[in-house]
Amino acid sequence: MTTRTPSQPFAALPFLGLLLLGLIAACSSEPTEPTPAAQSSAVTSPSIAAPLATAPLPPAVESASVASGAAAIAVDAPMSVPAEEPADVAAHTADTAPANAWSPETLDTGFDLSALRVAKLAPATAVVPTSLGTLVVVDGAEQVDLGSLVQGQVVEHTFILESKGAGPVVIAGAHNSCGCTVTQLMRVLPDGTRETFAYGMSLNPGERVELRAKVDTDAKKGALISTVTVQLDGGAPPLSLRMNADVRAFLELDPPSYIMIGRMAANESREGSVAIRSTTGEPFGLELAAVGLPEFVKVDLQPVEPGPDGRATQWRAGVVVGPDASEGAHQTWQLRFVSDVPTPGAMANPEGKPRMQSTATFIVAEEITGLVRASPAFVPFGLVRPGQTVTRTVRFESLDPDFQLPSDPQVEIVKRNDTVDAIIASCLTTTVAVLDEGRVVEVTFTLADVPDSYEGNLGGIVRVHVGHPSKPVIELHFSALCRPSIQAPQVPGGLR
Repeated sequence: MTTRTPSQPFAALPFLGLLLLGLIAACSSEPTEPTPAAQSSAVTSPSIAAPLATAPLPPAVESASVASGAAAIAVDAPMSVPAEEPADVAAHTADTAPANAWSPETLDTGFDLSALRVAKLAPATAVVPTSLGTLVVVDGAEQVDLGSLVQGQVVEHTFILESKGAGPVVIAGAHNSCGCTVTQLMRVLPDGTRETFAYGMSLNPGERVELRAKVDTDAKKGALISTVTVQLDGGAPPLSLRMNADVRAFLELDPPSYIMIGRMAANESREGSVAIRSTTGEPFGLELAAVGLPEFVKVDLQPVEPGPDGRATQWRAGVVVGPDASEGAHQTWQLRFVSDVPTPGAMANPEGKPRMQSTATFIVAEEITGLVRASPAFVPFGLVRPGQTVTRTVRFESLDPDFQLPSDPQVEIVKRNDTVDAIIASCLTTTVAVLDEGRVVEVTFTLADVPDSYEGNLGGIVRVHVGHPSKPVIELHFSALCRPSIQAPQVPGGLR
């Protein structure tokens, strides 16, 4: 037996061609006469053709099967070596094969292929449904239109389903496409009464069940599509039931999302309003639910052209924010309005009272600033190298027309520890520039000459005494990261 070396990457190609011809011949349903080319190949490589044609198939191969029914190649090891070649064929092979010809027993891969066999496999069997019955909708369609609904309304629809076919049908389950839908199955008895039907129970031909679907439109708006899929056992196709509706809110707002107050000073007042109207044109009463509004936010709710009973088709809520509002950015407060119109079909609230139609909006204040403000409110020095000087400027502004900022405000450093405090005291300095006749003061903070031996965070709190009655002191946080190991880049001329 000879073994090929890895230096012959294409030596196995002739063998693969012969192997493919053997596969095609073995898979043919009727025997055919070999072509001259095939006969020539068989003579050239009888040691491959002989075991493929004459050797018996091992039991493992005979019992193998694949879904496609195509021929498969299996290796049965251990396996006896095929019978020796006829002398004339062996001589012909020896005379015609080159010196580096491949061996049928061993290829470049190192695997013994002398035991390769071809087996013709039986075709796969198709899956046939075992259920002889199916389920159909009686006196109706599989798709229903629930019409126009009011947001929060709960509606029910009943589908009558009947078992059809030559045998019983088993209902395995029902799946809803939306969490807003709840279903229940009831068996319809011959006398017209109903009893609970459990999943997994069977229906004989002619028997019926009711599928009751309850749809809750709370928090829904616009087109609503809810699908219930009834699953059947035994390979029977599922039944899909669909309910469509158009959901609209009973109350609508103008503006629809929020009341924008924008930017304002703490001593100012800003106003806004929102209109609340019914989409059905029905008069209603309205009240503002308690939502914990701060004292500086006031709401005045009034009906527009009310009737004798005080109800109206439209209401207006006027909003006033300030004065003496709390400082801060992006402040919001919720307004919730509750009508006296019950929500159709909705469950009672936790207090046992009917659930009423309601809506909500928000008051948005982009920023409320104090009478004296600082910008920015944080002093970042960033990464500081040895010998580097870093400056940052903070602008203090008075929004009080009767107050001027001091020309030399006191700057106080909040102490942290002796090491940091000593460095800050010697390295952090301030300069003041008065602008706009005392309404604006710019304070420049300079950090310089940080010791080369100090490494780490150098930060704290600076208190600037501005002296305003509403805010005498403004606190600013500052921070620097000192890294002595980071040297300044060198530039031509020796500058740093």
